Formats: sequence, structure tokens, C-alpha cells
Amino acid sequence: MKLLKICCSKWVNESRDYRELGVYSEEGAEISVLVKGDIGDKPKKDIVEGFEVLRYTTKPFGEKAPSAFNKLISLFQWANFARKQQPDIISGHDLLALTIGWLSTFFTINKPKLIYDSHEFEIGRNADRSGFSKWLVLHWEQFMIKRSTLTIVVNKSIADEVAKLYELDEKPTVVRNIPISFEVDESECKKVKKQYLEKLGVEKLLIYHGLVCSGRGIESTIEALSMLESVGLIVVGNPDSPEYLEKLRQMTRQFNVEKMVDFHDAVPHEVLWKFVGAADLGIVMISPVSKSYYYALPNKLFECIQSGVPVIGSDLPEIKKVVVGYNVGALAIPDNAASIAEAVKGLICDQEAYDSVKSNVELAKKQLCWENEKVVLAKAFNKISQ
Repeated sequence: MKLLKICCSKWVNESRDYRELGVYSEEGAEISVLVKGDIGDKPKKDIVEGFEVLRYTTKPFGEKAPSAFNKLISLFQWANFARKQQPDIISGHDLLALTIGWLSTFFTINKPKLIYDSHEFEIGRNADRSGFSKWLVLHWEQFMIKRSTLTIVVNKSIADEVAKLYELDEKPTVVRNIPISFEVDESECKKVKKQYLEKLGVEKLLIYHGLVCSGRGIESTIEALSMLESVGLIVVGNPDSPEYLEKLRQMTRQFNVEKMVDFHDAVPHEVLWKFVGAADLGIVMISPVSKSYYYALPNKLFECIQSGVPVIGSDLPEIKKVVVGYNVGALAIPDNAASIAEAVKGLICDQEAYDSVKSNVELAKKQLCWENEKVVLAKAFNKISQ
């Protein structure tokens, strides 16, 4: 059984995809991945995380050709290339990738089954979409879901919304973006913590890790530090732009917390736990700037739990289910520095409360791990691969 995964990006740091494809491989599938390549790649073969990767250009006529023309031609080139691979199953990373997979089924006798692996709430992903653009995405996604054998979403709220929106007889399969369980080396975490406490001159540490960009609560957390005593913040991740990083640095000066904030480049996932495990609290603040963000369930939430660290999370539906349901931290109002400061105080200033949630984190990490989550995916995959 051959499975072709299609992803219209460079396919870098796609940990969810790596885990999912690992499950398909365990169930007997032969995996290939079609991803974005450089000019001239038609295709260029590569190996990523043990999987065969086929890098194909999205600019067949080079940089000087009109962007729309390149995109249109590459759409059909990719579909034709995918068809020639003769897969039994095609998994689309998003709506565009799924569309390419669907186009590839034309003029084939044994049509492959389609998996729509939706990583976000597609129709609610961009709050700035125009009326026509929103209408087009809405109807096209409905069209594609009806032609997919399996639709996967990342949480129950999105599954409910999609089923209701498109009047589906069966809800999409929920597979949350949860990491493989791991144990941290507490002695290493203590070393890192000691270094940061001394460097920042504080007694407690908060950590934000992931893409450094707006909408992730970093600005509000920096402001919240000015309302807290002897609390520092480590920001681990690459900025989406140099301008945004400079904006954050200016904010640290504005609120007179410059010496209590450290910005660190992104680190390999294999060593990320040293930083997360060194913190007293993890920051998982998402701003509900779109419906997709409103229903967000970030991987960093589970990475904090696996690292044994309680969290301060946004008071949003899916984050709340985990934080409150497992009692592994406290909630705060998104983009509200005073609310974040209050939530932090409620834990770091009450040792009994902190010890309680810390114990709950240790219990939760045994349940909230990929080893449990992948059972759902394996069952769904086996059902369609018969």
C-alpha cells in the first residue's frame, strides 16, 4: 500500500506530520512526501525523518514569471507528478494540498482514497478574508470534504464546527497535536534554571517557546512582568520578522523589565526540554484574532506538560478543557496583562496551590501523550485502508 503525503511548504519542523506518517508506516504503508522545492527541482529526492521526500518547484518558469502564472502551472504539474506515483492513498496537509491530490485522481483507473489532514479551522483561519474569498473557501472545503474518505482535525470544537457547517453525517476524526512522551533530566533543568535566575536576577521563571510573533501573548506577558516581583521571562524561538523582535525589546525598556527578559534563538526539539523544564510556569497565551485561533490547542501546551511544567493559558475553549480539566495551571484573559499577572501570582505566591498543580501535571503527562493519541489515528487509518 502506497501513501503519498502532499505539503505545499518546505516541510520543515512538521513534527505532527512526522508522527502521523510514523503511524501509517507502522500500519504497513509505504510513504512518500511531495513538498515544495527550489527552482529546478522536478523533483529532487531527499530523506527527512526516515521518509522519502520529493521536492518539486512551485516556480516552473522562474522568478521573473508572474506569480499567479507560476502557481497555476505548478498546481497541475504537481497533480500530474502525484498521479504518476500511483498511490493508493493521498493525504493532503491542507486544503490546497488536498486539491492537488484530488486533481491527480483524474484520468486514473484505480482512484486513490483521499485524507484531508486539516491542521487548522480552515474557514476561520484568516479574519481578514473578503466576503467572496470566504464564500469560495467555504464551498470548496465542503466540496473536498465530501470527496475525502477520511477528514482529520486537531480538536473536538473544530470537529463540531465542521460537522455542523457542512451538514456531515459523520464528524471528522479528532487527532490532537500531542508530543511523544518524554522524561526530562531534572539535574540539567536545574542547571539551566540556576543560570537564568542569576542572569536575570529573579526568583521565578516564565517561558514562552515557539514562533515569536503577534497573537501569542508575548507582549502582554512582558507588560505583566512590571506587575510582578522578581519574575523573569525566557523567550525561546525565532521571530517572524526582525521588526517584531525589536518591538518586543522596546517594550521591555518601556516597562522597565529589560534585565528580566532573555530572548533566545529557537533550539532543536531534542534539547528544548532543558529550557521548558527550567521554568516555573509555561506561557500558552493565544489571542482570539480569528476563529481558528479561538479554537487553538497549541502543541506547546502539551510540551510544557510533558516537561513537568504548569501553564498559564488563554481562557479559550480548547485550552481551558486541558488546563481546567486536568488542573495543570491557571487561565488568563488573552491580551490582558493584569489578568496574566494575577494568574501567575495565584500560583507562584501560593506554594500549596503550585505543588498541587505540579502534581497534576505529572499525572496528566501519562495521559496526554502521542502513545495514547495515535491509537485513534491507527484505528481510522485501518478502517479506510482495508
